[in-house]
Amino acid sequence: MPAHATGGIDLRLEGVIYHHDGRTPAEGIILYAYHTDNTGLYPKHGTETGWGRRHGQLRGWVRTGPDGRYGFMTTLPAPYPDLTEPAHIHLTVKEPGLIPYYIDDVVFEQDTLVNTAYRAKQVDRGGNGIVSLHTVDGMLTCDRDIVLGWNIPEYPLEGPK
Repeated sequence: MPAHATGGIDLRLEGVIYHHDGRTPAEGIILYAYHTDNTGLYPKHGTETGWGRRHGQLRGWVRTGPDGRYGFMTTLPAPYPDLTEPAHIHLTVKEPGLIPYYIDDVVFEQDTLVNTAYRAKQVDRGGNGIVSLHTVDGMLTCDRDIVLGWNIPEYPLEGPK
């Protein structure tokens, strides 16, 4: 696995965002992601503004195309130093005409903190966030498909206007 310049392991997070029916790819959806570094902290330069003040520098946005696909090139996060949560990537969905909402974090099947107790607490917001790490063309990769509105309280089932 290649090492990132900051000492982390390179990671590709990708998937498809589907409409509420779970089958039709959703175009024009913005997905925001942020996570810790390889020490379990949210690294900052000290000059961040807006969301960067809280989320640090390992963050980004993507917009889906007609096929609903998205992808991020980043580094593998680590659990918080106190080991209260498994390594994870936070995701927020922004659909046209709707208020942004968070979905279940991406967590890794191989993480020992993703245990029976952790699994029992999951509500599958946007679908199941527990993913398996695998290597594709020498790159550590994980796939996290998302279903819009899935288990999101007060989601307008007919979709955005």
